[in-house]
Amino acid sequence: MEVKEKALFIRVDRIGDLVLTLPVDDIAVLRQRYAVTWWISKGLEFVLKNGTQKRHFATIDKDFTWSQFLALYYYLKRENFALVVIFHAPWWISLLIFLARIPIRVGRHSQWHSYLFFNRGYRQSRSRSKLHESEYNFKLIEKFLGEQVRERPLLELRNESADKVISKLGLEKKLYFVVHPGMAGSARNVSANFYVDLLKQLSQQHPVVITGTKSDHEYIAPIFSTLKDHPNLLWQNEKLSNDELISVLQNSKAVIAPSTGVIHLAASTGTKSIGLYSPVTTQHATRWGPRGKFTYVFAPKVECPGTKDCLYQACDKFDCMEQIKVSDVMAIIQLKTI
Repeated sequence: MEVKEKALFIRVDRIGDLVLTLPVDDIAVLRQRYAVTWWISKGLEFVLKNGTQKRHFATIDKDFTWSQFLALYYYLKRENFALVVIFHAPWWISLLIFLARIPIRVGRHSQWHSYLFFNRGYRQSRSRSKLHESEYNFKLIEKFLGEQVRERPLLELRNESADKVISKLGLEKKLYFVVHPGMAGSARNVSANFYVDLLKQLSQQHPVVITGTKSDHEYIAPIFSTLKDHPNLLWQNEKLSNDELISVLQNSKAVIAPSTGVIHLAASTGTKSIGLYSPVTTQHATRWGPRGKFTYVFAPKVECPGTKDCLYQACDKFDCMEQIKVSDVMAIIQLKTI
C-alpha cells in the first residue's frame, strides 16, 4: 500500500469561509496523494465534527502569542508535512511555515510577506469577486497540482442526533421552517419589516424556528418586539448549541437567511436554503452564495456602484434591498425542487 504524503490545509476564518473551503480536500487526485490535516479557527470544530467525511484537524487562535507560535512550530517539525496550503490565515502563520521549512508552501500572493514566505504563490484578485469563493479555493489547488480538475465536491453535514433534538423541541421532521435574521454585519440585510411579514406568512403553514446568537440581537430584537406573542413561532435564538443548530437546519423544510454562516451550514445539510443577498460587488452571491443540492438566492437586480460597501443615500438606487419581496420567497419555498 502506497504511503501518502502529509499535507496541511489552513483556513483560519469564519463559518461561511470555512464551509466554502473544506470541499477542496475531497478532490480525488488530492485524496490519492495526500493525507490532509486542517488548521481552523477555535470554535468551529463543530463544522468538521458534523461532516459526513471525517477530517483530521486542529484549532488555533488567530491572535499571536509566543506560546502558541512555539507549540505550532514544534508540531510542524514533528509531523514532517510535505505541503502546506494557506487559504486564509494571519501573517504570522505564513512566517511559521517558512521557519519550519515546509518543502512546498502554497498560498495567494497578495501582501508583501506572501512573496517571501510562499514558494508556490499565485495571484488571485478575489476583491474583484468575479468568481465564487469556493471556485477561488479550487483554482488554488488546481494551480498547485498543475492540472485542471473537473470535480467540484460539496461539503455534506449531518448530525446523528438530529431526530432527538427536534423531538425535544416539539418539532416534526420537514414540517417546520427556520429563519435566521441576523448576520455579522459584513453585508447588507433586508429590513426587520421584511422578516416580520415573512414570519407571519410562514407560520400560517408550519411552525417557524428563529435562530441566532448574541451578535444577532440588533436584528432579532425589533422582530421579537413585534411578534413575541405571535403563534407558531419558536424563538430559539441564543438557545441552541452548534450541534443542535445543525440538527434543526438539516430537518427543516426550508431555511431562509441573509449572507451569513448559517445559510452555508443549511445548504451543506441538503436542506432547501434561500439566501437574501446584497448587490454590492464584494457581498454578492456571485462570490458568497450558498453551495448545496437545493439553494436559491435573491438579490436586487441593479448595477450596484458599491464595490466594498453600500453607498446608502449617496446611491440613486437606495434602498434596492426592498426589491426582494416576501411573496417571491414564498413562491420559491413552495417549489419541490430548485
